[in-house]
Amino acid sequence: MHDATAFGEIQQVENLGFCAIGDGGPWSLSGAGALGGTLPVNPSGGLVSRGYPVSATGLAQIYELVAQLRGEAGARQVARARIATAENGGGLYGIESRRRSHHPGSNPMNAPLPTPQDSLHNAPGYAQLILTALRRRPDHLAFRWRDDGRERSLTYRATADMIERTAAALVCLRPAPGSAVALLTGPRPEAFVVMAAACLAGIRFAALHPLGNTENDAYVLRDSGAGLLIVDEARFAGRAAAARAVTEVVSLSALSDLVERTPPQRWTLSRKPAISSTPAAPPASPRA
Repeated sequence: MHDATAFGEIQQVENLGFCAIGDGGPWSLSGAGALGGTLPVNPSGGLVSRGYPVSATGLAQIYELVAQLRGEAGARQVARARIATAENGGGLYGIESRRRSHHPGSNPMNAPLPTPQDSLHNAPGYAQLILTALRRRPDHLAFRWRDDGRERSLTYRATADMIERTAAALVCLRPAPGSAVALLTGPRPEAFVVMAAACLAGIRFAALHPLGNTENDAYVLRDSGAGLLIVDEARFAGRAAAARAVTEVVSLSALSDLVERTPPQRWTLSRKPAISSTPAAPPASPRA
C-alpha cells in the first residue's frame, strides 16, 4: 500500500477490511504497516524511517509499486508482494470536476472535459470538493476516536465547519508568504482537517509521520520550507522541542483554542481562495 500520509493509510486499511472502521488508528501506530509488519505495508508513509525518500507521490507511486511487484525494490522490498494499491487525492479532484461540469443525470465519465480557461479559473479546488462531498451527507459519521478515555465522534457537517474555521485560524497565524504549514499528530481528525484547511486557505501543507524521528522531522521541515509546525505536544513533546531549532512551533491545543474563538467564515471560490470578511485577530500568545 503506497500513500504519503497517516490518515490515508488508516482509511485504506479500514476500507480494505483489515480492521473495523474506527480501529485503523491504533493499527497504524502499532507499526504493523512498517517494513516487516504483519499487515499491508506502507513503504512511503513513514518517510525516511521506513526506507523511502520524502514526497513519493504521483508517478513515483506507480514506479515504486511496479518495482515492488517485480521484486526490484532493493532495501525497500516488501516480502511476498503480490498486490499493490496507490492513493492520490488528484483522483477525487478529477472525478468531482467532471461531475460538476455536465448536466445532472448524464454520465460524468462520458462528459467532455472543461476548457483550459474554465479549469484554471472556475473549477473548484481540492478543498472545495472536500467540503462539497461532506455537505452532501451532513449527518454521516466522519470520525470516531477516543480522547481522555471518552468515545468521541464528528459528523460530516461538523467536519466541514471545522475545516472552514481552521482555515481562518491558519490565516490568523500568518505563516510567512510561500512557506508551508507542517503537522505532527496521531490518528485524530486534525490529521485530515488541517490538511484540508491549508488547501482552503491557499497554504502549502506538509505532514510529519507519527512514527518518524527528530532527524526525519528536521529534513522534512527544511525540505518543505515549513514556516510553522503544528504539533500534538502531549504526545510528541520531544520532537516538538527539537523542531523549534528548525521552525516556529504551535501546539495543537493552541490551534484548537484559536479555532474555537474564530467565527465561521464564508470562503469564496476564486483563483486564490479568500475569505469574505477580515479574519478574527489571533490571540496575544497562541504559541506554546
